[in-house]
Amino acid sequence: MFSFFLALINVNAQPSGDRPTAKGNNIKEGFGVITGTLNDAATGDLIEYGNIILYRNSDSKMVTGIITDAKGRFLLEKLLPGKYFIRIQFMGYENKLIPDLNISARNA
Repeated sequence: MFSFFLALINVNAQPSGDRPTAKGNNIKEGFGVITGTLNDAATGDLIEYGNIILYRNSDSKMVTGIITDAKGRFLLEKLLPGKYFIRIQFMGYENKLIPDLNISARNA
């Protein structure tokens, strides 16, 4: 079984003119950004088409997800303030969990 290596490049928040609501993630209202690159831990090879899925800590509800590009990069943007975790999945690899991600205005 292979394992993942995830290099988080940036987790921050950028103020916008829109205001977040308590009902969930609305693309027009969010301002947080999570970016990173997915690599094979043993070989360092970039992993394209890996699944990056973001969940809320409070209820484990999926917020958004994305597939890595040809260079293993991903970008989750327009996120509401809150506490999250990421699950990384790719066929033939063990799932990887990245806990305790916090998006807040203070991260700007």
